[in-house]
Amino acid sequence: MESKEVYNKEHIDGAVSLPMSELKTKFIQLPKDKKIIVYSHCCSATKAAAAAKELKNLNFKEVAYLSSYAEYKKLGMPVAVDLTDYKNKNTNQISHSARKKKQVSSVSAEIVYSRIRNHPENAGKHYVIIDVRRKREYKKGHIPLSVNIPVKKLSAKRLPKDKEIFICDSDGKTYEKILKKLKKLDYTPHFIESGFSGWQAQGYAVKTEEK
Repeated sequence: MESKEVYNKEHIDGAVSLPMSELKTKFIQLPKDKKIIVYSHCCSATKAAAAAKELKNLNFKEVAYLSSYAEYKKLGMPVAVDLTDYKNKNTNQISHSARKKKQVSSVSAEIVYSRIRNHPENAGKHYVIIDVRRKREYKKGHIPLSVNIPVKKLSAKRLPKDKEIFICDSDGKTYEKILKKLKKLDYTPHFIESGFSGWQAQGYAVKTEEK
């Protein structure tokens, strides 16, 4: 029930966008022979409840609303993210260098976690997570499904052109330097905010390769 911009940031996998402000004029697009579940990104369920009531007034028989989108995410349920539209739009997700207009596309560890949890089958097919730390650091612990390509070895031969690229360093402090190198190779990757440290701070799973 939020704006298109909020929907593009992230939404329940499979959900369609219909802002509350357009409900009365575009409700005809919704199927009346199926159950409709509405939700809002707001902490309160007030907007979702109001939308559900409006749909019932418009003769939709089966209507329900999600009481908490935040709780839905906490349960690890599917969340889709359009990173193309999401880049540099949420100041809470943008790195310091992006604010200095260096055009660094920084995404939170939470978004990468959701992508891995909900669509692990797409790793290597539609997106790739590249850990640019030294090999010994990578072996001690890294993001699951990530591959290790140290900064010095980043090259066009080793980077895919047809996939989303997420970059992870130790703490997010080397991204500006890496961006300059990748831009010369005509790549515009997404940098994981605060790097591997940020990932660990969220308590997400870490894979190790040490014996």
